[in-house]
Amino acid sequence: MLILPNDIIPNVLDLAAIIQHLPTAYEQEYHAVNITIHLDDETVAWTFHFSKLQLCVFINNHHEGISLVKSLVNSIMTNQLLPVHDQTAFLQSRPFSFVQGFYSTHVQLWELGHLLGEEWVKEDILNLASELLYFRLALPCRDPSFLFLPTSFLADAQWCYSQTPHFFSPELLVFRHRLALTEVKLYGFIVWDNDHFAGYFCSHPRLLEHGDMLHHSLASDVEDVLNWIIDGVEPHVNIVMQSVALQGIGGSHGSCGISAYNFVETHVQPGVPQWDPLFSHNFRDTLLQDLLVYHNISQNQNFSFFDCVQPCDDECKDLALGYSFGLTGYNEYNIYRPLETHPIFEFLDQNLPGLHPTQLPTV
Repeated sequence: MLILPNDIIPNVLDLAAIIQHLPTAYEQEYHAVNITIHLDDETVAWTFHFSKLQLCVFINNHHEGISLVKSLVNSIMTNQLLPVHDQTAFLQSRPFSFVQGFYSTHVQLWELGHLLGEEWVKEDILNLASELLYFRLALPCRDPSFLFLPTSFLADAQWCYSQTPHFFSPELLVFRHRLALTEVKLYGFIVWDNDHFAGYFCSHPRLLEHGDMLHHSLASDVEDVLNWIIDGVEPHVNIVMQSVALQGIGGSHGSCGISAYNFVETHVQPGVPQWDPLFSHNFRDTLLQDLLVYHNISQNQNFSFFDCVQPCDDECKDLALGYSFGLTGYNEYNIYRPLETHPIFEFLDQNLPGLHPTQLPTV
């Protein structure tokens, strides 16, 4: 049974009474029902097979996902975001399957539709972007010198710091270990606070830069918490505010996460332009393009994370397996270096169309 392009999908609330009686009707050997639908000034009579009614219920239950997938298909085809073979692969994908190639979190393909327009970008998507950038800057079989910590990093640290006595979660112990005993020169993270994202980047001992598209001041405890984490490993830091384009000019009201990610990205990718509200859609499209192309490559390689990486050292791996009391914790990709089989290297060989505002006309 198929849903055709011009079929009407009734609201699940309008179907509730019918759905309730389907089992009894089926036992009485009924297999279809006549439904009259009033649309604006038009009345339409339809005959629905019971199985098609169940499809309608499914569509209602997954309305957000189906709607975003439709928008994704339209945007990808209209704006030519992907090479032809990647377009074809996306159109053949199951929208409720997971984006492949990542360890940090699980995101279904349809959720990437939040990168369109000025939709609020969820933490999980930002964590995919952070993981991709981390491995993007890594060399095969070498300890990455840049860490891009997940969005849970500071929130978990604040909770650990608030306890009496303070304690380090396994992830914080790993971070301290990476700073002390491996060649980490740079690190960044995105903070979610009061439904808003801001970016932080440390490139020089004693200096942590803070970028916020709303120009908010930083949370009062950030400096204390971070200095507690790095105490005895690195010199204490002072946080300085950096200039970031202000949200709201020409839109961009849902792009604080994109701006925060870009704040970190521009520090480690000098050719990337700084986020600009007038070109907000370009930054979103670039990230969408990267995630989809990387997904296709990983899927074609039958990606298995632990077959493509190795721990920076055994102590990192052992620390990450520690007990975290069930209240903190995340899948920490920053303890791994990529092997030559990692899909990131095929991804880096791709010649993708430029979508940043330096490469596109003003829209």
